Amino acid sequence: MNKFSRNLRTLVYFLFLRWLPNSNIPGGFIFDGMRYYWCRPLFRKCGYPVQIQHYAHFGNGSMISLGDNSDLGTNCYLVGDITLGNDVAMAYDVFITSLNREFSNTDRKILADGNRSIAPVVVRDDVLLLARCAILAGVTIGSHVIVGAHSVISKDVPPWCVVAGNPARIVKWRKEPDPNYDPKTMTPLSDKLRKQYEERQA
Repeated sequence: MNKFSRNLRTLVYFLFLRWLPNSNIPGGFIFDGMRYYWCRPLFRKCGYPVQIQHYAHFGNGSMISLGDNSDLGTNCYLVGDITLGNDVAMAYDVFITSLNREFSNTDRKILADGNRSIAPVVVRDDVLLLARCAILAGVTIGSHVIVGAHSVISKDVPPWCVVAGNPARIVKWRKEPDPNYDPKTMTPLSDKLRKQYEERQA
């Protein structure tokens, strides 16, 4: 897509289509369809079907990939290099970013340090992102994960678990613990699960 077409589609979406109602009103599926077909060319990859709910924010979409049967939830905010797999469901106010600021140099103001390099975010297949959760730069979320409301995810999440809290903790395994799970580098366990994990390892 050339620059003019991309800018035109982005402008029409943010000025008009973004504000149309969701599918939860009679006939609302029409507005979802309008957003999907208008915005589909903007994304790096866009599966089918994909729902784009109202107020969804994704910049110009060029660094975002969406799998089949996934959606962008109401008032979500996606920034940077982000890949959503198949069957990713998203509640309202979800925030995902692959960007972060540099703040290691204490001899100057934080704003003067600028941004760190882009650290892509990957959300694998069959994941549920509940309301107002935040997924930070460089995180990979495994398949079949549930991310609780208001959670802040700053480390990788293994498959088949439920994570919740700020900072996030694994509060439940939906299946047997992933054999590749590393509590030192990935999202840590809740106190209850940590004791069970230590007993398994003993």
